[in-house]
Amino acid sequence: MAEGKCVICGKVGFMHVHHIFEGSLRKRSERYGMTCLLCPYCHVYSPNSVHLNENTNKKLKRAAQRKFEREHTREEFIKLFRKSYL
Repeated sequence: MAEGKCVICGKVGFMHVHHIFEGSLRKRSERYGMTCLLCPYCHVYSPNSVHLNENTNKKLKRAAQRKFEREHTREEFIKLFRKSYL
């Protein structure tokens, strides 16, 4: 939990730290800075929340991959995160 601004709706205040790549990839998500701040509504409760809406989830994954590829190759991304989202 942190104070900050939601990357989806722009709300400021109490935020959840969301790991863009979850499960067994959670540590890699942390290692490569693939986390973001989300308000509780955009994280969990909204019908368009990252955990309830696959399009929202994929949008964050694509943005994370683009950022990763500024300094690494797509092949490295696929090796670490199992597939390309672009």
